[in-house]
Amino acid sequence: MIVSSRIKTAILQQLKKYRKPIFFFVLAALILPEITVYFNPNNNRGRDILGYIAAGHDALKLGELYKFSETNTWPPFFSFFSVPLALCNDLLGLVPTKLLWYFVNFTAFVLSMKIMMLMLCKKKPAFFPGNGFDFTSDLIVVPFLLVLPPFIATFYWLQINMIILLLITSGLYFHDHQKDWKAGFFFGLAASIKAYPGLFLIYFLLRKQWKTSISTLLWSIAFTVSPVLFYGFNKFIALMNEWISMSLLKPLGPDFVTPYNQSLYAFWERLLVHQLHIVETAPSIFVTIANYCSIALIAIISFSTILRVPHKRASVSGLIEFSIICIMMILFPPIAWRHYWALLLPATVSIYYCFRTFPGIITPLVRYLLAVYTFLIWIAYILSSVIGEFSKIYSFYTISALALLAILLILHKNYSLQQSNS
Repeated sequence: MIVSSRIKTAILQQLKKYRKPIFFFVLAALILPEITVYFNPNNNRGRDILGYIAAGHDALKLGELYKFSETNTWPPFFSFFSVPLALCNDLLGLVPTKLLWYFVNFTAFVLSMKIMMLMLCKKKPAFFPGNGFDFTSDLIVVPFLLVLPPFIATFYWLQINMIILLLITSGLYFHDHQKDWKAGFFFGLAASIKAYPGLFLIYFLLRKQWKTSISTLLWSIAFTVSPVLFYGFNKFIALMNEWISMSLLKPLGPDFVTPYNQSLYAFWERLLVHQLHIVETAPSIFVTIANYCSIALIAIISFSTILRVPHKRASVSGLIEFSIICIMMILFPPIAWRHYWALLLPATVSIYYCFRTFPGIITPLVRYLLAVYTFLIWIAYILSSVIGEFSKIYSFYTISALALLAILLILHKNYSLQQSNS
């Protein structure tokens, strides 16, 4: 026992001593293969960027955004946001555009992490190893590892998730520093691109943060209606009606319940129709009712927990509340692909920070739920494709997000009690 203890201590000392080069070696091992594969223009990886480029081309031509596109399900403003990608593809070609988009998203991840660490630790981590706080800190590495599978999926498909994360974390940063119009700019821009970040507007309204609410609303309207400058009023209204009909009013078809979709709607569809056989056909009104009831229940429980304590800017509870809205933003839409779970990074950051800094608020239930979340996220990534398919069919990602949401609600309550008693 003494020998094994000494060996363990020696190994831990060596890992701590060389943690920085080990971290950057692992980081390079993850990133470099992802980058080099894009030099093959026919490779399947990064194909989601093709939809962004096509949307940008449609905007440049001031043509139809939805009628002839199978991939464009975004608000009209998104197509104009994608114009730089379309121009880059025309000028440089597909492979350089993929690489540039890759680095833009990776930079967005680094900046997002810097902002969250600045809010929690009151100092920015250096990306490259130095004498102080850097990206090899466990406060960064552990939360990163907790979302690594969806993080890799985000870069595999060249998704926009990291840019959305940067926009909303920037909005929170400026809100914490009482720069409400700047905060509204970033929240409004995110909502105009992807729509569901608009949940932050509801959060600020319920929190009676009137300046940030008004700013977010005005910027959202400004960005959303900006295509009217190019299309004219009548054609823009037609585009908005087409998008609303397609996104909100059109019956949800079989594409919405593919195993890759891990939204609440897809969860109820698979459970009620294909697993319990309570409902014979899809789409069904019973699935829709179950979906809306679960959304309402989650929203009521979450907001009632949040609103029990006064709002405090630049606080741990503020980041926890921010993380709760991020989870709603993932689960509530009818489509939630697995790479959306990269947006759980604020949640894992705030949870691990509480583990490190406030161990008194960590209950056995929190530890159990975190173990459940970690198992569900990693099981499909490290085991066989059969297990992977099983995990998707039985909504492992959906359940993992709900587990993380429960952790955040418990931590928010316990942290508030601890602060009030201290």
